[in-house]
Amino acid sequence: MEGRVVFAGDSVTDCGWRGDSDGLGHGCVRLLAIAHELAGCSVRNVGKGGDRLQDLERRWRRDMLGARPDVVSVMIGINGTWRCFDSGEESGIEEFLGRYRALLSGRPRGRSSTRIQC
Repeated sequence: MEGRVVFAGDSVTDCGWRGDSDGLGHGCVRLLAIAHELAGCSVRNVGKGGDRLQDLERRWRRDMLGARPDVVSVMIGINGTWRCFDSGEESGIEEFLGRYRALLSGRPRGRSSTRIQC
């Protein structure tokens, strides 16, 4: 496989990529980047620990669409759920799903073939 793969999400994705010389972090993105299936791909990690869906929305255009990926992987949601318990912020499932679907429908210009994995 060849192409550009971008991973976005929260701490599950992040895993310290900013301090890593390869920019992959020390978690699932690194393991996937060295896997045979992604040999020949450019892999980018843009995960950010603590992020919620609304945080990802704010940086989606810059981090994801600007990279013009062929494949996008998104893992997000647990921090929004947790805010209900630590700060009383409700995160309704219907609102989350609506915002998530809207976010994922915004693909890079000229890249209608971009695959999105969630």
